[in-house]
Amino acid sequence: MTRPPPLTDLQKRRLGELEPALRLASKRGDYSEARRLTQAIQGLLRKTGHETRLQQAKNWLFEAALEDGRIQTAISGFEGVRKKTNKRTRVYLEATALLAISYLRLRDFDSAKPLIAEAHARVNNINSDRRRRQFQRRLVDRFEVEWTIAVLADDAPSILDTDEVYADAGRLVQTTTGDELLKYMGESLRADQVDQILRVYEFSRKQLPSADRKLLPSPEDKRKRREVGSTLLASAKRVIWRSLCDPESDVYKMWFTNGLAKVTDYRVIAGAVSASLLSAKLTYLAIAAGATAMLVKMGVEVFCESFQPPSMMIGRSE
Repeated sequence: MTRPPPLTDLQKRRLGELEPALRLASKRGDYSEARRLTQAIQGLLRKTGHETRLQQAKNWLFEAALEDGRIQTAISGFEGVRKKTNKRTRVYLEATALLAISYLRLRDFDSAKPLIAEAHARVNNINSDRRRRQFQRRLVDRFEVEWTIAVLADDAPSILDTDEVYADAGRLVQTTTGDELLKYMGESLRADQVDQILRVYEFSRKQLPSADRKLLPSPEDKRKRREVGSTLLASAKRVIWRSLCDPESDVYKMWFTNGLAKVTDYRVIAGAVSASLLSAKLTYLAIAAGATAMLVKMGVEVFCESFQPPSMMIGRSE
């Protein structure tokens, strides 16, 4: 394949504006804005043959579709990126991982399974040892969280009482340590639910080289209720971060713009967490109360600054 010419100064300048904006739109799940920005990037890159960089933008576009709930659009998009990129590139690896996540959101483990295996097998597409290990751990964590959300949403109670969330969170804030909070959350699941949510972790862990497997908890350790609680809290964080921390969200505007960041009564937090988990069908009292207690102990500002869900696509500054 002929290498494209170097980017012109104009292309570099415009990409320096468009690509960060596209990443932000992707993080917010703003598919319409991501599509507009991707079309502009395509106009810059396709005519000069910079196809790989264009497909990188397409990954951001279809990640925005995924976060916006347009899962079939995301699946078609990531399949297209895989067809148009070399299998030895990082762009192909990222599209493969995101396609696996798309199927996990549909609770289609059979379709996700070969993609999970391929993603782990192609981690060597990343040249840097540090980035390769970083991406590999991110794969394991993200696959586990996505599958946990999908499995629990499929088996969730029909309602979530905000008053109960508020009352339980208050008790947890007053009476539990961090480890006790995680154990409380972990003990809320049935044994068969624990078995289900660990399917992806166990499969993903088996794909790793022996030396890397030893750096992760064993499946037996992952079944300990504190570890189960840690997985549940990680899943809840991913769901609630966008509702609480996206500057475009109603909750964020209410919380920060109107001065509620200083409010000591955490009933507002309990309501926001409950609404967020309800939208994801994670209507479990223990998860909602545990997440609310975590936010109260930590503070919303610290949570928003420290726990932004990482993308599968690792930026140069990370």
